[in-house]
Amino acid sequence: RNAATGQTVAPLIKVTPGNPEIITLPAQSQNTGSFIAPRSVRISATSPVEVLQLEPYTEATVEAKNGRQVIPDTALGNEYVVMGWPTQFLGVEANISAISVVATSPGKTQLSLVPRANIEGGLPASGILFAKANTPLEFQLDYGDVLRIVTTGENGSDLTGSYIQSDLPVAVYSSHQCARVPIETPGCNPLKIQIPPIKQWGKEFVAVPFAPRSGGDFSV
Repeated sequence: RNAATGQTVAPLIKVTPGNPEIITLPAQSQNTGSFIAPRSVRISATSPVEVLQLEPYTEATVEAKNGRQVIPDTALGNEYVVMGWPTQFLGVEANISAISVVATSPGKTQLSLVPRANIEGGLPASGILFAKANTPLEFQLDYGDVLRIVTTGENGSDLTGSYIQSDLPVAVYSSHQCARVPIETPGCNPLKIQIPPIKQWGKEFVAVPFAPRSGGDFSV
């Protein structure tokens, strides 16, 4: 359902153990540009489940798609530091990075955000104005609202290190339109991930490198 309005966006499905089911979201659920809008989707289940968000191949595109694990409400928090990737040019087009914050609690959520790069203002009714890097910003979000900010077109502008704090738990996502990893590689792919809150951070990690790379690429 749309978290803000309660409107059904996908049919009710039955999931049995060991047999994953696919929920296809309508195109209007997709987010572009800087804005505040009630565009989040809430998935509810009668028993514990695991949720993965996938972007499959379609007939309309041959671009490589990706997927990410969705963090449940019980693991969300009030304080985040964002991990991102720099804005890059591929030809003459700027491929920008973005942060999305979802208000997941009933009522009004007070949110402060310090972006580590200049952010682009949205349309006049978007509620988002241009702001310089390291400028503290204050927002009020209703339940189900999505706050989305994107970098301006400066090459190398990066939202990594942006700080988010709220009075109620929120969900935070970091994304990139089409990233080149490493930066000198000729091709690019979209990057999207849900960021864990600071309370979920740790000191020791086990990682698996990507084949055929010898050691893998990690950002800390």
